[in-house]
Amino acid sequence: MKLDWLVLAIGFTTLLPGQDQKPAKNPSGWAPKLWEQPEELEKDAARDAVKEFESAIKSKDADERVEAVKALLAKGRHDSMVKPVGKLLKDREVSVREAGARALGALGYPSALKPLLSSLRHPVNAEAPTLREEAAMSLGRVAERTLVPLIEKDFRSGDQYTKRGLIAAFGLSRDYRAAPLLSDWIERPKPGNVNSDRNPPASYWQERFAEWQYVSPAVGWALFEISGETFKNAEEVDHWVKRKGWRDRVDGQQEKKDDGR
Repeated sequence: MKLDWLVLAIGFTTLLPGQDQKPAKNPSGWAPKLWEQPEELEKDAARDAVKEFESAIKSKDADERVEAVKALLAKGRHDSMVKPVGKLLKDREVSVREAGARALGALGYPSALKPLLSSLRHPVNAEAPTLREEAAMSLGRVAERTLVPLIEKDFRSGDQYTKRGLIAAFGLSRDYRAAPLLSDWIERPKPGNVNSDRNPPASYWQERFAEWQYVSPAVGWALFEISGETFKNAEEVDHWVKRKGWRDRVDGQQEKKDDGR
């Protein structure tokens, strides 16, 4: 009898209101592929690790330079690593620049924001879409404040790779200000009136649809990370923003200091 009461008590207490619950799993089925953030290193250990890293990246072999980045992170992280790792964003090989961008995200220090933004926007990376996506994604791991004012123009003008990376960044930083931007990419794009003279040509809609296919899974993921909810259309996102009382703050009048949930 005592055992029965114990079982009932355990089952009942799980239903009590106000208790902490395990966060719901993101239902989108998509998630950014990130390098794990290592443990913090002491200053002396970090200095030794950087010295070894700087020697290793002198290799003429790109694969060896990439492995040097991974070996550095395997030792741990320290803010003194941002500058030497950031130099890899100017490497002649795209694979090494990608590794540098991913590593800066894994290090997670705000001082990496500037080199990542520079890499995202540099003309030399115009033909390196996956690098731009990695750099954009890492911004969400190093940002101390809302990213939207910094990268809204990049988001609106960027291709599908830049967009998906920035969408991931919004989700990683739980930036509620991004919700209206993301809401435009929830639903499949389609013309309002195919007979209108103002309707763009078919080639526009084909390009827009291909872009939407690439980014839409990330949109669902990011909105859930920001809100803890799922949305079917832009109206539902706007309702959520208004329900939270954030419309004025999203429009830039003031800023909320929590994580957006």
